[in-house]
Amino acid sequence: MRRAALALAACLGGAATGGAVLPDGIRPVAGAQTGPATLIVPVDVRVVQVTATVTDGDGRLVKGLRREDFRVFEDGQPEEVTHFIGSESERELVVAVDMSASMASAMAACAEAVKRFLATVRPVDHVTVLAFNDNVFTVARRDATPETRLRAVGRLRAWGSTSFYDAVLKGLDLLEKNRGRRALVLFTDGEDMVSHATAEDVQRRVEVSATPVFVVAQGKGMREPALKRVLDRIAGVSGGRAFYTDRIEQLEGAFAAIGEDLASQYLLAYSPTGVATEGSWRTIRVEVVGKQRAVRARQGYRAVAPGG
Repeated sequence: MRRAALALAACLGGAATGGAVLPDGIRPVAGAQTGPATLIVPVDVRVVQVTATVTDGDGRLVKGLRREDFRVFEDGQPEEVTHFIGSESERELVVAVDMSASMASAMAACAEAVKRFLATVRPVDHVTVLAFNDNVFTVARRDATPETRLRAVGRLRAWGSTSFYDAVLKGLDLLEKNRGRRALVLFTDGEDMVSHATAEDVQRRVEVSATPVFVVAQGKGMREPALKRVLDRIAGVSGGRAFYTDRIEQLEGAFAAIGEDLASQYLLAYSPTGVATEGSWRTIRVEVVGKQRAVRARQGYRAVAPGG
């Protein structure tokens, strides 16, 4: 079965573990452990979504643009923008927070930074909050009140290992059930040690997803070249960003920058005119007409031919 990109690839999540209880006695809303990685089906190219963020010559975010201000190119060929959603529309967000044992000394400061980020979310937006260590827990569902989300984050306690890759896949699963503007925001302070999914699984999934991924990586260990390449690839291909912080005090600035980005995103959609080869990589370039503008957007996607 193939579906348009507006209803992306099948869920990779594994069995639920809803019986888990956090160390302070709080029962999470839901928990999941991602099962063994399976083949990811490339997205059908009949409709392609692209999230774009625009800055001016001084690096300031640009709002108020219209559909006619944008030009989209696939493999160098111009495409007609058939759907457009401005930066004022509602957003679907998933925020995933590392609660592994290595976070013990930083958990309180991290929770405060995340709560300040969540406080910027508008009433029209939907936010699901995940936490991850050995497993991935849903601690606040998308229909939770703002107060419930803040309490859930404040109750997090550090224990266990780090299943970062599983958290990425779980977040994408949740977001791709919904249309419109969406983004995945993750914080981690350690290299993945226990995920069923691999870095390669995550990269393949991001290549068929229209969801921007933002990563905040804490600590000098996150600057290791091999790991940094993975995080940069995940964020860059999706049209998101990766932030690297040496001190917990820098987290608030990173989350603030992400909040500004999300508040300024545009969503474009088009139906490709070219014929795509099965599994081919299609490059995407987005430009803004007129004044000098820099655009950060999804770099491309892996696709199958329409009707293939």
